[in-house]
Amino acid sequence: MFKHWTMKALFCASLIFGAGIPALAKPQPMTAERIAEIDTFVEERMEALAIPGVAIALIEDGALVHARGFGVTGEGGDPVSEKTMFQTGSISKTFAATAILQLASEQRIGLDDPVVKHLPWFRTISKARSDTITVRHLLSHRSGLSMFKGNRNQDGGSDGADAMELAVRELAGQKLQSEPGALYEYSNANYQILGTLLEAIEGQSYEEILKKRIFETAGMSRSLVTMATASQQDAAQGHRYWLTRPLVYTSEAGRAVLAQGGVSSSSSDLATYLISFINNDNQLVAEGLQAEMLTSEETGPGPHYALGWFTRAFEDHRLIFHTGSNPGYEAVAGFSPEKKFGFVVLANANSSFGNRDVATLTLGVGNMVMGLPVSPASPDMVSRIGYFIICLIPLFMISVIVGFFLIRKSLVSLKGQPLSGAVLLRLVLPSLALLALAWLLLITIPQVNGAPVPAIALFNPDIGLALRTGGYLALFWASVRPILRWRAGRA
Repeated sequence: MFKHWTMKALFCASLIFGAGIPALAKPQPMTAERIAEIDTFVEERMEALAIPGVAIALIEDGALVHARGFGVTGEGGDPVSEKTMFQTGSISKTFAATAILQLASEQRIGLDDPVVKHLPWFRTISKARSDTITVRHLLSHRSGLSMFKGNRNQDGGSDGADAMELAVRELAGQKLQSEPGALYEYSNANYQILGTLLEAIEGQSYEEILKKRIFETAGMSRSLVTMATASQQDAAQGHRYWLTRPLVYTSEAGRAVLAQGGVSSSSSDLATYLISFINNDNQLVAEGLQAEMLTSEETGPGPHYALGWFTRAFEDHRLIFHTGSNPGYEAVAGFSPEKKFGFVVLANANSSFGNRDVATLTLGVGNMVMGLPVSPASPDMVSRIGYFIICLIPLFMISVIVGFFLIRKSLVSLKGQPLSGAVLLRLVLPSLALLALAWLLLITIPQVNGAPVPAIALFNPDIGLALRTGGYLALFWASVRPILRWRAGRA
């Protein structure tokens, strides 16, 4: 339901990236007219979605041909440029995977090594099963860890040096959803473990590892690992939507989430990063390992997850891509090794379910590069209706409670009546319905969307507030109503 939060977004992204129509993906030459058309699309879509700032970069023939910024970094902020840093969300996973593959090329880790070879203390609730989880399973999201459990700590916990390790140690009480290696299920927990592995093997902080291994190697001077992007000079402030209005969001997550979503970068730096892969220059990943990194064990049109990247096969080329979403930010980066094109789009607002769909801009640029249709800016009708229903539930609950007190003296008292089936039905049935509503709001909807309510609230604060308020009011009224109904008419 909440399309843009975590990786359920990626399956929607894959549809926009041409699922079912592989023969129609025809990359467009980056002529001056085509670039101007893309720029105009960005400006128009920003206005339609009230996005404060966007930065893009376009690559053709393995070289940067266009990079620019639009809008502003935040309220009273500077104009966005191709040097402005944005949080990149789950695009960060590609950096963690790159660092792991570098260790593999140095023979300091094997992709098929069990995790416990390097982290002897690692386990889930079933040690026998988790002992078989390998590095490759983590990279490809085939460990058996669930999406829901991976989103249990989106606030990132503390900023302590051991924050990543503590998050992984919490998995000792978690149950695997499937046998390791059997099924794909996207889970941030996989990359929390990979980040901890990197720190354990290197004996350095994750921030320092990426700085030395990737940013300095590739010449990415406007990139760093931090969840405090807005505090950096010339960095975009994040924005979340309350109803239809984007408001600045400046809270910082802790270190536990760095490997899954902690890289901040500029569009020009990310273009440099993609160009290294496009040209297969061995600068970041050795040639043989790069081919392995970008190839999924699954076949078919896709999309499929390889090692840190999604891959989708078209008629005569592949799209290698990753989307990203942090509270206040949304991004996409994609490239084709065969056609040697690429694109980066960064926005300082994140999508709101049924309300503002920032991905129609970020993915829309990618579609234009590939010659695919662009989806409309407005959310679909089902999402819009769902959004309004969720937001109206607290008001409905309040009106039910107030209405009861307004009519309570006109109700026939049940006190003193025999506890017949009819009386019990009038007392119990409404409370059961209220408990079911609370379960729906606080348990079912979060489970279906792969995230606890606190995580949903980080990305969609208005929906998070509606779920909590509606759910807690339903619980309260389910408990209090039978007592008041029993006494009604006696006052």
